[in-house]
Amino acid sequence: MIERLKLEKNELLLLVIFSLIVSLISEIEYIKVANIIFDRFESWHITHITSAAPAPLQFRWLSFTIPEVFINLFGMKTHVAYLFERFIFLFLISFSYYIFLKNYFSKEISFFIILIFFYLYNLSAMAHIQPSEEINIFIFLLAYFAIVKDKFFLLSLILIIGALNKTTVIFLVPLFFVYQLLKEEKNYKIIFLKTFILGIITVAVLMSIKMYYGMDRDYLGGVWQYRYNIANMLDLNLMFYPYLLVSLLPFIFILFTWKNQPKIIKAIAFVIVPFLIGHFLISRVEEFRTYMPLALLTIPSFFFKYIKNNHDN
Repeated sequence: MIERLKLEKNELLLLVIFSLIVSLISEIEYIKVANIIFDRFESWHITHITSAAPAPLQFRWLSFTIPEVFINLFGMKTHVAYLFERFIFLFLISFSYYIFLKNYFSKEISFFIILIFFYLYNLSAMAHIQPSEEINIFIFLLAYFAIVKDKFFLLSLILIIGALNKTTVIFLVPLFFVYQLLKEEKNYKIIFLKTFILGIITVAVLMSIKMYYGMDRDYLGGVWQYRYNIANMLDLNLMFYPYLLVSLLPFIFILFTWKNQPKIIKAIAFVIVPFLIGHFLISRVEEFRTYMPLALLTIPSFFFKYIKNNHDN
């Protein structure tokens, strides 16, 4: 189990500065790409606040409610409120990710992994309004913490909050299940009961949101996207391949280095395949930012074969 981690004052200061810098760079990269759509943020926001947005965007309640709070409290312009939300969660991702990684790696390696993560995330920047993604990544990171530290009630709370933002959190339920099964000491009845509880509360929140807003609404771009993905991959469109860097490629590597990987990495290997299939079917793989919750674990997987520091035992 991961042990409690204490940061020295200098290390904490360095982490804050580092997180501010990588978050700011990521924000600048997004602004460079998406500034042409800033004038659309206000109408996009109003559509969501008035419950007139298409599925699944309307069901991502947290992603447009947080900017609404900023707008009302600070009088921010709409696009500024969304950029501020994005910056805050990018900072939280960097800060929390370091604390997670430090339980396994040295300070230098931890910072290096975060740089790789943000480099890939910046590559995924597109002229889209998708404010749920940074929140979703942060939720996944917190869930990884809770799973590894065996904090069931904390994980339950994280899933409830995460379900208010994006359906993807449902993949955390099988991740919890597999992680528990990989333990040396386990109680199958408790594992199945806890997994059932997590599944029920997550589905309950997701369905409650859909019932509240109404499920009878158009689905943005259509539900099925696999034909679009296959056609573009067959055309060798390079924008449709980067998602493999954080999903299929590390999955293969994990299989070949299985004995060197900690339980949380082994557990994510079981989730990668259904995650891949689900996203390939209903989302466009060119938007590979949606695969970045996996990257939080798949990037470090490449280091465990060569660095054995603070492993499971």
